[in-house]
Amino acid sequence: MKRHLSAMALVAMLVSPAEAQTAGALTATVSVGQLDNAKDADVEVTVTLVNGTSHVVDVPAQALETAVLLVDVRDAVGRHMATVPPPVPRADVVHFAPNERRVVKVKLGVFSPPLRAGAYQVGPAASIGSGSPVPFRIR
Repeated sequence: MKRHLSAMALVAMLVSPAEAQTAGALTATVSVGQLDNAKDADVEVTVTLVNGTSHVVDVPAQALETAVLLVDVRDAVGRHMATVPPPVPRADVVHFAPNERRVVKVKLGVFSPPLRAGAYQVGPAASIGSGSPVPFRIR
């Protein structure tokens, strides 16, 4: 749980107070390359982010570069799966203009220890946007 909070804290630190109201304002569509994978490092996640608002939404650039900040992984009963700590914060942001769409791909492989065999779901991190999770399995 502490690692999840530290990822949220990182996003909060990188967003200025004026921009904080826009954090999480994007709509996210998540998909996985393969539903059945040998290990979590093999899971490729594609996140399509859309700014459906009428104003610019600023997102920390790091959040679009690492699965630790971009997505949330949960087990079959809905428990958040803790990740490795997030990277050292940077101040650069990505500006999403109104109606702008971006596609981001990341590999999971951010769990220590790696995910065990079983069913999981991956969705967008709440600090990034809203969207429905999709299932995947580790053999």
